[in-house]
Amino acid sequence: MRTLIETTAGRGDASLIMSNAAASNPVRDPLTDLARPAPPSASPGRILLTPKTELHLRADLDRLRHELEVVFASRIRDARSTGDGSSGDDYLQIREEELIVRAEVARIEALLASAVVVEQQDAHDGTAAIGSAVEVRDLDTEATYRHLITGDFDRSGATADAVHPVSASSPVGQALLGLAEGSHALVELPSGRRRRLEVLEVSPAPGH
Repeated sequence: MRTLIETTAGRGDASLIMSNAAASNPVRDPLTDLARPAPPSASPGRILLTPKTELHLRADLDRLRHELEVVFASRIRDARSTGDGSSGDDYLQIREEELIVRAEVARIEALLASAVVVEQQDAHDGTAAIGSAVEVRDLDTEATYRHLITGDFDRSGATADAVHPVSASSPVGQALLGLAEGSHALVELPSGRRRRLEVLEVSPAPGH
């Protein structure tokens, strides 16, 4: 899937940038600065984490590893010493639970190994980044929205200011990264539908 970003400036000059275009021999266009997605967020499919989210995931990983090494080890010893030992129902149930936890440990380890940790920015330079609140207008419906660009797996929900979180690796998030006020974005959604958005304002997230 490709996310297309369209930027406009001055008297209607326009440039279409494919975020997954080949990096070799790029053609320099001064308008691309308005739509610059800071590496590595320009790469579709990359998992982007904020430092805070990485800490949460590592804490989850430590907790699950402790369960495997201490809690499950103790439960397995107890189950073996009572009843039918390693063929008893209690023992088999514990082993099934252990397999589920081991699978979750493997999932988090793989996620952390492939993820890119990016610092949350304060949007003082006027361009959208992780941590920015971006107000946009849908050019087809004239409806306006405020999106909070987050990293993947951020544990944040809609705020009292009606700012709706959108992952930086989602189609909308990818399209908005690096854009400034007045820029236009053409978003290709998984359904095949397209959204034409105009950036009205870029500001730090509420409370920052």
